[in-house]
Amino acid sequence: DYFISITGNHEVGKSQLIRHVLNGRSGVLEIFMTNVETPEMAISMALGVTDKAAVARAFVEAERRLGHKPVIVLDIHERVTDPKIIDEISNFVKSFGYEQQLAKVLVV
Repeated sequence: DYFISITGNHEVGKSQLIRHVLNGRSGVLEIFMTNVETPEMAISMALGVTDKAAVARAFVEAERRLGHKPVIVLDIHERVTDPKIIDEISNFVKSFGYEQQLAKVLVV
């Protein structure tokens, strides 16, 4: 169970539910997805690193320090419709959350 997808109608409280459940938990990175950037780009910018390998190293180090896997919340804006971005999100979740098991990934 390295990734979870939460779906529902617009404005029903999915993001608020996640924030409530994760409130106070260390190691949570919330990323707001748009049609402009891929998850890796957004996470790289949030962490201040420049490449995929540095992102992976950051999550390995975070797990070592925290004692548990970090959590990535990908909050997808309702207007994200670019098929390339949706595909990038899917690939990121599969890679980071399942194959490499670098983080727990929640998609909202």
